[in-house]
Amino acid sequence: GEYSGTTYLGDDSNNKMTQIVFGLNHSLALGEDGLVYAWGRNESYGQLGNTSVSNKTHNPVKVLKGAYSGTTYLGDDSNNKIIAIGVTYYSSYAIDNNGLVYSWGKNENGALGDNSTTNRTTPVKVLKGAYSGTTYLGDNSSNKMTSISGGSYAVAALGADGLVYAWGEGSKYQLGQGDAAGVTDYHTPVKVVKGSHYSGTTYLGDNSANKIIKVDVGSSNVAALDASGVVYTWGEGSTGSNGSNVMNDSKPLKVNKGLYSGTDYLGDNSSNKIIDITVGQELVLALDEGGTVYSWGRNDYGQLGDETENNRSEPVKVVGVSSAGFLSLGVDNTAPTISSVSANSSNGTYKISDVIPITIQFTELVFVTGTPQLT
Repeated sequence: GEYSGTTYLGDDSNNKMTQIVFGLNHSLALGEDGLVYAWGRNESYGQLGNTSVSNKTHNPVKVLKGAYSGTTYLGDDSNNKIIAIGVTYYSSYAIDNNGLVYSWGKNENGALGDNSTTNRTTPVKVLKGAYSGTTYLGDNSSNKMTSISGGSYAVAALGADGLVYAWGEGSKYQLGQGDAAGVTDYHTPVKVVKGSHYSGTTYLGDNSANKIIKVDVGSSNVAALDASGVVYTWGEGSTGSNGSNVMNDSKPLKVNKGLYSGTDYLGDNSSNKIIDITVGQELVLALDEGGTVYSWGRNDYGQLGDETENNRSEPVKVVGVSSAGFLSLGVDNTAPTISSVSANSSNGTYKISDVIPITIQFTELVFVTGTPQLT
């Protein structure tokens, strides 16, 4: 494609890829050079950002600058590189180092945040809406946007202030505006309200001692993670994807603990916080500090990894490889506990090269690779 490598995207050691995201039929990658590379289906929406509305491209193209203050391509100003990217089904998003948000592609339900429903083939700046800036989302240098995520036609960006700003489709309650405006589309950003579970004043994340640190948007609902490790969800949850035993909620609620070893809610054990979340098509995954993976929501193809095809309305643990225990992505650096050691040989004198069979029993499951050595 248009990447300045040898054969493959990212094969230039001076310009590796740092982030990759994909929509329904298109993909974006972010290079260390700050440029955004796009490929896949383009239809008539322009989600590849190269002014074209041709059906598709099989190789990465550089996204053009549009409203970005660079020379030719989005992110080509070395003093203001693109630092994060995101997508919805048919639109694309980027955040620059100054904290501003850019959008392009399909603008159904106001998903581009420019107070219109006009499709854009090159990047435009997202307007500020309810954000406390001057004109554009992120233009207050003390409250830059730090990350962005999209679902079908709904988008959420996270500010440095810990608040969640959402816009686009609201038909499934995913903009978090409360019952009165729960299913309203917004063409510019609004602040997600706090709901009854978050310990703030008005908006989710407005407690400076417990900001929201991650937000992820799925096809019909949204999940957010606060600094204390607790997970919140809102939106349409007919398959149980809200994890709170509430089918549809227009305001954030804490996810019930399910099989997590906490008190009431997922992540409420301060010794084992939730550290990451991701939302898909009507399901959510979460990772705790110990490395255990939890899942809930839609499970018709076994996507929750619990050896069933039953939807789950509260978190279950993902089963381990070959059904051995539960999947853990953590790294245990502590030595295993030995319960007994015995040598299967008679008393006598042995040379250095002699082999002595030794049996070691552990009190926990231990995986051994290579040839064990005693020291």
